[in-house]
Amino acid sequence: MIEKVIEVIESNKNFLILSHKDPDGDSVGSLISFNNLINSLDGKKSSCVCIDDIPDIYSFFSGIKKIKTRLPDEDYDVIVFLDIAVDHRLNKEFQSFLGHQFLTVNIDHHLSNTFFADVNYVEENAASTTVLIYKLFKELNLKMNQESIDAILLGLMTDTGNFTFNTSRSETFKIAADLIDLGASVSFLKEQVYFSQPLRKIKLLTKIMERISIDAENKIAWSYSRFSDWERYSVTSPDFEGIPEECNSIKNVDLFILFREEGNGLVKMNLRSKGALDSRIVAKRYGGGGHFHASGARCFGDLDQIIDSVISNAKNIF
Repeated sequence: MIEKVIEVIESNKNFLILSHKDPDGDSVGSLISFNNLINSLDGKKSSCVCIDDIPDIYSFFSGIKKIKTRLPDEDYDVIVFLDIAVDHRLNKEFQSFLGHQFLTVNIDHHLSNTFFADVNYVEENAASTTVLIYKLFKELNLKMNQESIDAILLGLMTDTGNFTFNTSRSETFKIAADLIDLGASVSFLKEQVYFSQPLRKIKLLTKIMERISIDAENKIAWSYSRFSDWERYSVTSPDFEGIPEECNSIKNVDLFILFREEGNGLVKMNLRSKGALDSRIVAKRYGGGGHFHASGARCFGDLDQIIDSVISNAKNIF
């Protein structure tokens, strides 16, 4: 699969690079590092687009300025989708690229990937999508600049829960060690991403923790945020990143679910699990997916009714 991607890179000149809505560390790290990879090759150029604003916690990367929220008015040879398992994680404008005149490439590491592009480079056992970009750098014998090194490690750290998820295999640590040898700093990235949170997020986290309910028998915990919390704490979607992990630290709880009321009847679910419990089992019941220990789904309806339904189903499953 990697050979086909290299062939596409070598035989084309103009690339449009896209990632999913609600950008996280892996999608941001993938956009930055792959964009740098393309622009390190003579005669090639690329544009980076993410439909949602990049969270402020990643603003220390200078490459963030190159990621646009609107599609440039240009012609492209290739559309590259990064860290996207299924095409419905794209907005409608991005979906329109599929099945048309553009050659499409899908680079991803989710088990639920539907292989929706013309060329699909998917490794379900990879710890992050940035791992696949790391391998592309190696296969192309390209030197990574400092930003790419840090961006690839960012994806590794955030998508493995700081190397705590079951995707943290020996390969994961070998790649992390190589990146550190090349100049990456785990402590610097951890400080920037985890220890530089705005006060509004801390207040939101406090409220969500106050609302936690626990079913001790089934080792399930859950909490929620209402749509009114967005205005009350002046938060945006990126402020929710990391909150499910914080709440999943409760002793004797194997599954935590955060329900986020987004408005217009939309409720997002973030699921985090521990040990041998596969969070995707619940997420798939509601059309979602993701990773073994970290997954998500969307529902439409009344928040309280959705909570009752999902928790009831989760109890029956586990």
